[in-house]
This record gives sequence, C-alpha cells and structure tokens, in this order.
Amino acid sequence: MSRPAVVLTGCRVYTSFNPPKTYDAIAWKDGFVVGLGSEEVGALSGDWKVFNMAGKAVIPAMTDHHIHFVEYAVADEYIDLRGVRTKAELLTRVRMSKQGGMVYGAGWDDSIMDSIPSASDLESASGGRPVFLERVCGHLGLASTSALKILQRYDVNPFLVDRDGGGNPTGVVRERAVELLRRHIPKPAPDRLRALILKGQERLFSYGLGGLDIIAMDGEYLKTLTMLKVKKDVRMDIRFFIVPELMESLPALREAGVLAGLKVFVDGSLGGGTAALRQPYSDRPGRGLLRESRSSILKYLEICDSLGLEIAFHAIGDEAVQTVLDSVEDYGGFKGVRIEHASMMDDEMIERAARLGVTLSVQPMFAVSDRWLRERVGERFWMCYRWKSMLEKGCSVVAGSDAPVETPNPFHGLWAAVHGHINPDERVDITQALEMYLPKGATGKELLARGCKASLVALDRDPLTCGPENLKDVRVVMTVKDGEIVYSSS
Repeated sequence: MSRPAVVLTGCRVYTSFNPPKTYDAIAWKDGFVVGLGSEEVGALSGDWKVFNMAGKAVIPAMTDHHIHFVEYAVADEYIDLRGVRTKAELLTRVRMSKQGGMVYGAGWDDSIMDSIPSASDLESASGGRPVFLERVCGHLGLASTSALKILQRYDVNPFLVDRDGGGNPTGVVRERAVELLRRHIPKPAPDRLRALILKGQERLFSYGLGGLDIIAMDGEYLKTLTMLKVKKDVRMDIRFFIVPELMESLPALREAGVLAGLKVFVDGSLGGGTAALRQPYSDRPGRGLLRESRSSILKYLEICDSLGLEIAFHAIGDEAVQTVLDSVEDYGGFKGVRIEHASMMDDEMIERAARLGVTLSVQPMFAVSDRWLRERVGERFWMCYRWKSMLEKGCSVVAGSDAPVETPNPFHGLWAAVHGHINPDERVDITQALEMYLPKGATGKELLARGCKASLVALDRDPLTCGPENLKDVRVVMTVKDGEIVYSSS
C-alpha cells in the first residue's frame, strides 16, 4: 500500500529532546522522513500534501512502556468502580449490572471509601450471581460468597483469603487468588473483542502513542491481539511481556515479531498492602508478600538468557527490589532485566541498578494517585518514586501508565513526573520526562532524522515551553504512524 507524501510547514519539529534540536518543517514519503527545515523541504520535487501547522509543536510518537492494553480496551464492558466513595454506591452498581455469569468490575479504592462490602453483601446485591471486583491496583479484590466457592477448586494459600475472627472469609482476596478469579471473568465475543481492541488503538493514537510494551496475562487476549497485529489491523508497535503460564505462546509470538520477554511478579502493591517491605508497614501489621525467592528468580534469569529474551520483574517494595537486584548480581549480570514499578529504592539500590544495567520501568501517575503514601510507609516516604535520583545516578528509566490502573494519556504522565509528584525533590525536567516515553533504546537519539520512520505527533502547544502545570492539558491534533496519518482532531 502506497503511503502519502506529506509536508508539515510552520511548525517546531523536535527531532531530539536532550539537547532539544528543532526544525521548522518536516517531509516524509513512503513512510520515512526525507526532509527537515523549510529550505530543504522547499527544494523537494514532486506532488506533496502540505499542512500549515500554524506554529504547532511536533514530537516523535511516544511509547507506553507498561500497559495492559486489551484489559484497557475492554474495560467499558464491565462495572467501572473508579471514584466510588461509599459501600452503598458500590452495591448499587453491582445490583444494576446486567452481566451474565460472573459480575465483574474494577477500580474501587478503599482509601476513599467509607467501608467495603462483605462477601454476603455482594451475594445479596447480585442475586446470587458470583461477584468479583478488583481494587484499582489489581492485586486485591472483593469476592462474593459464590465467587469464594470457585476458589475452592484450586489449591489457594489460605493467607490470600482474608478471614474474620470466627474464621469465615470476609470477601477480601489477594494476589494469586485474584489471578485465579480472573480466569472466570466472562469475555467479550470474538467479533466484539476485535472491535474493542481496534477502538482502543484509536484512543491511544489520539493520545499520541505509537508504541506499547504490553503486559500479557490472558491467553485469549494475547492470541487475538497477535492475530490483529499479523493482519496489520493493529498498526502500533507492540512488544509483549508474558507471564510464565503463557510460555507455550513463545513460538507464535517470535514468528509475529512481537515477543519481548517474560513478566514475573515478585510482590504485590503498596495500596493493597502486599508489596514486600524490609520493615513492617507503618499503618498496618505485616511486611507484605514476597512471591518469588532468589532461587526461582535465578531460574527465570537462566531461561530468558538462554532464549535471548528480556525479563521484567514486578517489584514495588524495597524487599522485592533488593531481592531482584541480589539475584541479578548472583547470576553475574544480565542486560535484559527490567524492574517494573521500582517504587521503593534507597541510594544503594539505585546505584546497583545503574551498575548492573537494570532498566527501571516507572509509572508517573502513581506519585499523584498514592495520596496515602506517607501514612503507609512513614519515614520511608523519601524512598518512593525516586525518578530524579534514578536519572542522576545513571539508571535507564522508561515510563508507562499501567492502564487501566491509570489513564494511558502520556501527557498526564508527563505532568505527574514534572509537576504533580507528591515529593517535589524527585520531580524531573520536561526533557528528561519526554525521553522516558521514547521507544526502547532511543534515549539521546534523533528519532525524526532523515531516513527514520515517520512516526510523529503534532500538538496544540509546545510541551517544552507551555509550563509544567499545563502539561496534562496538551492535546494531540495529529498522529502519524510510519507515514500514515492515523489520527486527526480536525
């Protein structure tokens, strides 16, 4: 399929951010940049479609380095519990749900609710249908009496199902119990699923995203998305990190050119109290849950090293992060390691990550949403979300959203990293933040230089000059992927 020959004039084109390098025009043909600057572009011959951009900024298309894409795309099929503040409101939404089979919803946050419902509350509201509601973090859930009976089919650690003083399940489930109940969530029909994925892609294009590192935890979703990519219906650049349970998919993913590596959960979440800490939580008993030992992490490192794969370890608490770093050092170094979230790190951990070449994959909006953080970790607050320190100490840092946990709009993430961070000492500057959203290995490179793929975004204002407080208001007016205009606001 031929791609149009296009020129954008009257704009500020950033081919790199650090240091910023700009041109006032850009031209592309057959999917690749062929001219930069009005003089060079003006000398091009042939037929061109010309857009006068009236001073707008143009930047490389961005990458979300941690997203559950299909779960984000299908989220509107289920109960949206974000912003729910009372138990009564949550139960009303369950009662009104017309879902067949298991009633599923996500997004509730106990930190803003008056109280949470019990298993029997949920059972009554649903009329006996099984109910499973995930907390916003995805590591904790509420299960009705019927849903708890589903867990009896599995060998579940009893510590993952909360019980009251009489030994009866309260309805709160954690970690592996959450993952097992997810298997029973009714999925959209195949045609509907494909339509939702393509609609989700359109939304992400409208946010200026051109690439995704996708955390894949469901085999059916993985298969459908891969098929759509092979058919070129999905035009975004995608890379999958799959959980070990899906390793049978490795050959197909390699053939499709979308395999990045494995994703391994080492702990849980701070919000759910399951992130593994070296010292007890400040507002509750316990130190969280370490889901993998050093010996099991070493086995995963060996597998990925032998297969030429990357490996992404979910590690939020300082105990989990330290366990991963210890294991990588024991292994003798492995340059394909990422730590997802890396939420709590002291100076020594950050320095070790830099020395070992471990990439830190962070989610800027967490440092805005986690308003309870000081209460949760007390005097260790300074150890959390240390993006500035990571960069200053030489770490490779990439950014993502963890959508549907947070919005995938990268300009909200940029705003959080530069302006909204709850610890002002760890805010970064806008050029650093923008580089965190560039594709893998692109830091410091000119992504829109001549000969590069024409994947770019035109914006209604310049993120480098509009002011940190205004970053989340930046709007995309055009997204171009490999030379094709895939989104236009006009």
